Amino acid sequence: MTEARFKVLTIHAIFFFVSMFAMATSAVAQKEVVLAPFNNPSGGTAAGVVFDAAGNLYGTTFYGGLYGGGTVFELLPNAGGGWEQKILYSFDTRGPGGFYPVASLIFDAAGNLYGTAPANYDGGGGGSVFRLSRQPDGDWTETVLHSFTGKQDGIQPGSAVIFDKAGNLYGVTNYGGAHRYGIAYQLAPQADGTWKETILHSFANSKYDGQTPYASLTLDAAGHVYGSTLGGGTYGNGIVFELAQKNGGGWSYRVLYEFPDSGSDGGSPYGSLTFDAAGNLYGTAGFGGADNRGLVFKLSPEPGGTWTETVLYSFNDSTDGGFPTAGVIFDPAGNLYGTTNAHGPYNSGSVFELSPAAGGSWMESLLYTFTGQTDGGRPEAGVVLDNAGNLFGTTEMGGTGYGTVFEIIR
Repeated sequence: MTEARFKVLTIHAIFFFVSMFAMATSAVAQKEVVLAPFNNPSGGTAAGVVFDAAGNLYGTTFYGGLYGGGTVFELLPNAGGGWEQKILYSFDTRGPGGFYPVASLIFDAAGNLYGTAPANYDGGGGGSVFRLSRQPDGDWTETVLHSFTGKQDGIQPGSAVIFDKAGNLYGVTNYGGAHRYGIAYQLAPQADGTWKETILHSFANSKYDGQTPYASLTLDAAGHVYGSTLGGGTYGNGIVFELAQKNGGGWSYRVLYEFPDSGSDGGSPYGSLTFDAAGNLYGTAGFGGADNRGLVFKLSPEPGGTWTETVLYSFNDSTDGGFPTAGVIFDPAGNLYGTTNAHGPYNSGSVFELSPAAGGSWMESLLYTFTGQTDGGRPEAGVVLDNAGNLFGTTEMGGTGYGTVFEIIR
């Protein structure tokens, strides 16, 4: 399986359109620092990074490592102000454990790392969910929690997994399932150490359903699961959905919002969704808006059970980038942060901030525009915040040729 095979996921459902408004943009000079440029041995990255409690960063590379199947790496800050890169694990394309990871990692309370690999040779080659555990000697050992068969239980888990309060994992596969358009699944730990897969929903690509779930899932306080699909729905432009566990067992599924055919409200949501304290959902659409370069949206629940979309910001190709492929995150003050994957002055993407303004509007501040050179370019994943308000993320190109891990100093 090749890099091109997986990159096609980012352009799979492209059938979108034009027009909406663009709000005011302000340019804010921020300093970007490349923490680690990737080269051929260490691999390139399209996944985001995650912090541990000590302030170290962890992430994955799509290829490279000892066997060419990608790596899990750690970045440790040193006393001199730099960062030391350490390869924790190399995925083997010849083995059963999975390879070519393209999604971010998550921690459990014990410090184990969990992630997905879209390809493997075990169970039919449909990819896997894995756990990495640190051993007393400092090495990390991989445990495969589930191998997808490539049939009804899904194929190509191309997004991160998430935990619920009970320790179950939730995720999606881009393809496979009963209708071959992807699934949402749960993995539950069993007493004997194995993990049991439950298929929560198989997407059907109909006017009542979506196709190709690409973003990782989101949980609310009640344990309901939320996500999006790149395509499907009445207009073929993707949907936002909810899965809720029934009292008698099983899961109910409903479509909360369908992206329309006008293009003004966006389409093809690639990134994960984020809740605010009031229960509104925030996300990005890869296309649509004023210049058909994508937008940031809010979905608000209404008393009758419907959800209403508000476009917060529509990207402008020539100035602030476009084609956002990751979701947005909040800071404690209620500002939103994210990335665009392309367009802008150098066609290499950007990092942006959206701040709430008077009258319910939002103001964009362009924090950094990538040149595609040594500073990196084309950030496909989102950003994370440290306690000081600095932003950290990855690019899939630039640096020394294979992407970077970067910091935006605020």
